[in-house]
Amino acid sequence: MTGAAGGISGVLAMVGAFFEVLMDNTNTPVAVALIGAAALVLSATAIAPALFVKADVESRGVATAARNTGRAAVAAAFLHATAALPASPHR
Repeated sequence: MTGAAGGISGVLAMVGAFFEVLMDNTNTPVAVALIGAAALVLSATAIAPALFVKADVESRGVATAARNTGRAAVAAAFLHATAALPASPHR
């Protein structure tokens, strides 16, 4: 876990240095446009996996509900079919 924290701080330092150089070498409107584009790409990158996870969880829920409905139908059919049988004499 320590390596991951060092990696994250290294990446953040690199991104910070990039934006510092960017701000020194470009005028403000260009820097604002580049930062806005980066924010758009990063937000899309964060939203896309969330949509995949949502679809996966939703489909698993639908499948589980269908499986339980099928089991309930089989159990109801069994109970309905065996309800008319005579009681066992071995009680």
